Amino acid sequence: IQVARALEPKRVITLFGCGGDRDRNKRPRMGEAAGQFSDFVVVTSDNALGASTATVWVDVLNTAPAIVQLELDSIEVEEGEELRLVGTFVDSGLIDTYTLTIDWGDGRTPTEDQDVMQTAPDGDGTFTRLYRYEDDNPTLTSQDSYTITVTLEDDDTGKDTRTINVLVKNVAPVIEEATLDVSRVAEGEAAELTVRYSDRGVTDVLTMYVDWPDGETTVHTLAMDPDGVGSITVPHLLEDDDPTGTPEDFGQVHIRIEDDDGGSVAQDVALTVENVAPTVTAVMLTPVVNEGDSAELQVDIDDPGVDDT
Repeated sequence: IQVARALEPKRVITLFGCGGDRDRNKRPRMGEAAGQFSDFVVVTSDNALGASTATVWVDVLNTAPAIVQLELDSIEVEEGEELRLVGTFVDSGLIDTYTLTIDWGDGRTPTEDQDVMQTAPDGDGTFTRLYRYEDDNPTLTSQDSYTITVTLEDDDTGKDTRTINVLVKNVAPVIEEATLDVSRVAEGEAAELTVRYSDRGVTDVLTMYVDWPDGETTVHTLAMDPDGVGSITVPHLLEDDDPTGTPEDFGQVHIRIEDDDGGSVAQDVALTVENVAPTVTAVMLTPVVNEGDSAELQVDIDDPGVDDT
C-alpha cells in the first residue's frame, strides 16, 4: 500500500480478504495498516471456515485505541491535595465509545466511567480526571510512591494501558484552636481543655498527648469528620500545684497531636494552679483524765492537693 501511495494517485482503494480459522492476531494489524495508508478500504471474507463472518470483520476492522501520553500537573502532591491527570489517545474508529478505568494506586476501588468522547474528527482524543489522595499509605512513612494505571477500552474490546507514577507526601495535623475554661484553678479542682484540630489526610489516625501542670500525661485518640476536621473536650482534675515550696505555680498545658505517619504539631496553653491550705480538725477522745494517765487526741487533715506532703 505504501508503494502505491508513493505513485501519488488521487486516492488508494484497498481490497483484501481474510479467511476464518487462521491467526486472529494478524487481522487487526492488517486492518490498521489498510486504514492508515488507504483512502478507502473494502474487507471481504468469502471463506469464514469455522468462524463467523461478522467475527472476522470485527477482528479486522477494529483498531484498539492507543494512549499516546499521560501527564500530571505535578509529580509530587500532598495528601488531601487535588491531582490533575490529562491523557491523550488516538483511535481510527471515529465512532467508537470508550470505558476509562483508572487505578490510582492507593488501594481504593478504581474509578470507571464511560463518558470519554473523541475531540477531533481525525480520531485524536483527550481526557482529564481529578483525584484527591486521602492519605499517604502505608502508615509510618512521610511519603509514598503510587503507580497510576490507566486503561482505555473501546466498545469492541480493544484496549490500551499505560502507567505513570506520583509521589504523595504526608502533611502534619494542625491545631486550629486550644482553650481552657479557666486561667486559674485551685489544686483539687478541674480544668476543661477544648481543642479544635484538622488534618488534610482525612483517613489519618490521630493521637493527642496532654501534659498537665501537675505532672500527669493523658492520651486521647482523635476522630475527624469527612472533611478532616474534629474537636475534643478533656476535663482534668489538678491534684497538686507542682513544684513544691510555692503558693501557686504558673504552668503550661502542653498539647501534642501526632498522625500515624510521623507528622506532629504542638501548642501550649497557660494555666495557674493555686495551692490550697489543708484543713485540720482535732477531737479530744478522752476529755477528762487523771494526772499520769494518757489522753487520746484524734486529728483529721483534709487537703485537696492529694499529692501534697
